[in-house]
Amino acid sequence: MSRYIIEIDAGKIFSYEVTGVGEQIRCRLLKPHGDKFHSAENHWAYWDWFEAETAVDELDACFICPEDERQILERLRNAAQIFKHAEHSTWRRSELKKFFAAYRDEPTTENFTLEAEACRLTFAGGKIFLLAGLSTFALTDDAPPAEKTSTPPKTKFKVKVYQPPAQSPPNVVAPPEKISVPEKNIPQAGAEPVESQEKISAEDLRSYIDKQTDEQCAGVSFKS
Repeated sequence: MSRYIIEIDAGKIFSYEVTGVGEQIRCRLLKPHGDKFHSAENHWAYWDWFEAETAVDELDACFICPEDERQILERLRNAAQIFKHAEHSTWRRSELKKFFAAYRDEPTTENFTLEAEACRLTFAGGKIFLLAGLSTFALTDDAPPAEKTSTPPKTKFKVKVYQPPAQSPPNVVAPPEKISVPEKNIPQAGAEPVESQEKISAEDLRSYIDKQTDEQCAGVSFKS
């Protein structure tokens, strides 16, 4: 099965022999009478040249033409029924993408939208191309599926709230602390003498001895 892309553009017919499949296709432009294209005015003359040039046994053709040249496309397809051809022609999106970007007389890298059922390509610039075969024609979209992007987990942040240290109201003087003075450890009359933990004054001691010697001594003399 010999595969060809036959492009119609502004009344000209460009013929490309295709080898390989998918993105690996290679296209070789045939040059009728040394020129890049064949005129579409006489479609019978085109097929006479094509048959002599290629000598194909069975033809699998993908016709490409602008939407406004649909009538040329139909006449060319009808005249090609003399060839033995594939009953079901299947081409791939990647093959057409490679063809438009690398092998056309005016290459284009514009993205296009594929309408598989209508066999139509709509380019970003607005131009529309029709696709057809010699019998039933199918266009498959073999573009790789878009990669799924996983949503990164939400990061939890810890927020520290600044709290200034408590301050006393201005111009407020704190009351002075009360100082407790321990009572003097003075032995009581009749009590067993205990060892004093604190110092006592001479007057306290005199009073204590007077009480202890009451009615026993006329007086107690202290030397300073």
